[in-house]
Amino acid sequence: MKEGLIWDLFFPIRCPVCLDVTISKKRGICEQCIPYLQYIEEPRCKKCGKKIMQEEMEYCYDCTKYSRSFEEGISLLDYSLPWVKRVMAQIKYQNHRQYLDILCREFYQKYEKKIEQWDCEVMLPVPIHNSRRRKRGFNQAEEIAWRLGEMWKIPVDCSCLKRVKKTLPQKELSSRERINNLKGAFVAQKQSYKKVLLVDDIFTTGSTAEICTRALKAIGVEQVYILTLAIGRGTS
Repeated sequence: MKEGLIWDLFFPIRCPVCLDVTISKKRGICEQCIPYLQYIEEPRCKKCGKKIMQEEMEYCYDCTKYSRSFEEGISLLDYSLPWVKRVMAQIKYQNHRQYLDILCREFYQKYEKKIEQWDCEVMLPVPIHNSRRRKRGFNQAEEIAWRLGEMWKIPVDCSCLKRVKKTLPQKELSSRERINNLKGAFVAQKQSYKKVLLVDDIFTTGSTAEICTRALKAIGVEQVYILTLAIGRGTS
């Protein structure tokens, strides 16, 4: 039996949508599951990239209400979809990093030109606290950055941003409480970067992206762009 067939036998490729073994090995997504992908399309917020319901709107409700120091954000998946919440949780909490291979390829295919237009010098993954890294064994933002950085040939710097304070889980807090919870949680090491791509797994209210952006601009970074795999919908 050939090596590739042995590998497929013990480590079959599973579709991130239905979780079944897929015969579509090149893409990694079952043909019948493609209609359920529902990637973020226009109209979307010109600031954070969230899907908006009315074409005449330029910004989502959150971006009109809360301060945004970053230039622009893009994301692949609608976090409100059940399969997206499930697969993102499996990546983060059950170490199913193989799904990142599939989703990052999809991201690259969709946003290849957009990232090239931004022309950022470096990818900076949002750091997690050391206690969470020890428990989880990895930082999902770094995993995303390494994969996409290789595709776009953009260097990844995991030392520029540091998380120095352990905070309460963000999902239990309101938007304003999230900002207060994260104050002082991140520090940025002095670098010569002027244009950076901040990478994370999920964008919900944008509190993490905002606090990290402020830390980066405090050390001289001029432009910060946001890249996430999944993004929530704006509040109303």
